[in-house]
Amino acid sequence: MNSNDVYKSCRNFNHNHDHRFENVYVHAWEADLFSVTQSLYSYEIEVKISRSDFLADFKKPKHILFRSDQLNHSNCPNVFYYAVPEGLIHETEIPTYAGLMYCLSNGRYNIIKKAPYIHKDHFNCKNMLYQKYLNMSFEIRQERWDHKIAIERLQRENDLLKWQATVL
Repeated sequence: MNSNDVYKSCRNFNHNHDHRFENVYVHAWEADLFSVTQSLYSYEIEVKISRSDFLADFKKPKHILFRSDQLNHSNCPNVFYYAVPEGLIHETEIPTYAGLMYCLSNGRYNIIKKAPYIHKDHFNCKNMLYQKYLNMSFEIRQERWDHKIAIERLQRENDLLKWQATVL
């Protein structure tokens, strides 16, 4: 079973969610699959196809955040699942804040451990999009400013070369 098979099963899992995204930065990290339900709860699914990849995942800062008592709910999903080929990971290896989904080659899945809610605050799509727009807008403005300065510098160099050509 490869990652495409696992993704297919995950798509079947969240097929009734209103918004579904793959390999997207929603929080401070990339989510393999991210979805938002009609009730505005957000789901993140982490796809793993090897044990070593699963074990390495716990080095990511998001897991410290998920375990924290000082959790900022706007910075993490409501529900977090691991999606793996059947039998790759045992239920006892899954942290208390996460769920486990076994993915089958026919696109089906079995929920081995239902993920608990990390929190029950609704996902504020508008606020998240607005913040991303502001950040992107700033980056674009900065890039345009950098280009403007570079063009002005090139124009000054061009003017200097023209002047030097007329003097010589």
